[in-house]
Formats: sequence, C-alpha cells, structure tokens
Amino acid sequence: HYIGLDLREKGLGDLQKKTITFPSPGNNRALGRVVCHSFDSSPSSPEGLIIFRAVLDEPSRANTNSKFGLATKLFNMLRGNAKASFPNGLGKVMMFSYPEQKINDLTVQRYEAGLKYPKRQFVRKFPTWVYNPTIKRSDFNDEYRDDPIEAGCRFGCEIPHNRYGFFIPYPQKIKECFSKDLFSPLSYKPGTTRRHTIGGRSRVYHEYTSVEILGEIVGDKRERFWGGDAGKTNDLFVLVGGYAQPLEQPSSFKIEDP
Repeated sequence: HYIGLDLREKGLGDLQKKTITFPSPGNNRALGRVVCHSFDSSPSSPEGLIIFRAVLDEPSRANTNSKFGLATKLFNMLRGNAKASFPNGLGKVMMFSYPEQKINDLTVQRYEAGLKYPKRQFVRKFPTWVYNPTIKRSDFNDEYRDDPIEAGCRFGCEIPHNRYGFFIPYPQKIKECFSKDLFSPLSYKPGTTRRHTIGGRSRVYHEYTSVEILGEIVGDKRERFWGGDAGKTNDLFVLVGGYAQPLEQPSSFKIEDP
C-alpha cells in the first residue's frame, strides 16, 4: 500500500509498468482518470500521453554533449505537451537537482533563464541546510574539507565552473593545436591512471587518461601553472599551460581572441 492506494497486482498499481492509476469519483470512467507514470530518460517515453504535470529528477547528471541534448529534448517535449494540453499555466514541468557544472547543465540553464524571464518560470536556489532546516552547515564540514567544489555543488547549491569539459566553449582553438607544424615546448608520455571510489562496501575503480611530463620545458624559465582536461573514455587529454606571472605580450594570447 502507498498513501492509501492498493498497489498489489489486483489493486491500482502496476509495478512492472511503473504506473499508479488514481480512480475517478465513484469509479466513473466517463469522467477520466489520472495515471502517474515513472519513465526513463528517453525523450520518446512520454509520447502519446496528455501530460498535466511532469517532474524531472536530477537533470544535471546529463553532463555530456549527447546526454545534455537528450535531456533538453525531453524537457522541451514535456513542456510543449503540458502547455498544449493544459494552457493558461495549468500544465507545468518541474525539475530539481543540485548543479553539476556551468556548461551542459539543464538545471543551470533553466535557472538562469528563470532569472532572466521571471514571469515565464519560477526558480529558487537554496543550500541543503536552508531547504532542510533539520540539517546544519557544520554537518558537512568533512565533505567540504575533502572536496570543497563537490560539496559546494551537492550541499551548497553553488554553480561551479565547467569541471568536466573546460574547453567545450573553444573547439576551434583545440583544432588549431592539432597540427604537426606546431612546436611543442615539452616532452610527454600518454598513459592511463586508476582511481577508486567507495561503492557500498566495495571499491569501484575507474580508469582515466593521463599525461606524464618528461624532462624540462623548452623555452624560458618563468614559473608556469598547468591544467589538464582528461577524457572519461580514455581517448583524449587536453593539457594547457600558463605563466604564473603577468607578461607584457599582445592580447592575442588570450583564448577568447581569434
């Protein structure tokens, strides 16, 4: 039983189809019925239905180009269906999630759109300890110490920079670097590295692309910072270096410039 409804085989629910059927008054089918469905994330799943209310759970986990495209398509399909079936603001699509990154994040996209057009959609952003007053900020001190960016996203509802695709906005700049005519100021060796995460009581290992810098960097002796953007599928690793101190050089060194 769930909220007073009989979900057994002969009851109102169908656990295999993931549906709950709410009976009409007096079980009069002529009045219509409301059915609650639980779908997967495929944009085609809700096709053929008349949608009154749709809820998207954790859309920010679709954090790659392809997954983000599917999540956006699903959102647009649900919103279009709800608005066409129940106009004048009755049909609604809701979503809730903590932010994952600045780019390719449907939650962040809709939140920023809500701030820009507040009459079109209602958005709110709260940290966990405000949304749930039984929890205090100090309850997450360990998480903030171990990984402040991840904790800030998950518990503080802070929108981070693009952690999983820093170079996504600059595809042309990346293409220009893949040239045999360019001189590389450093020697390197590609490889893989393994890291583990705790999954229940067992360790779950993931392999990542790695780059090992060999020897000294050819050129001047100025102090540099280095950053990498590793491909999750082991097929790409972008390495970027920058001077730690300002240089009197033209602005063409900036990545935003043509």
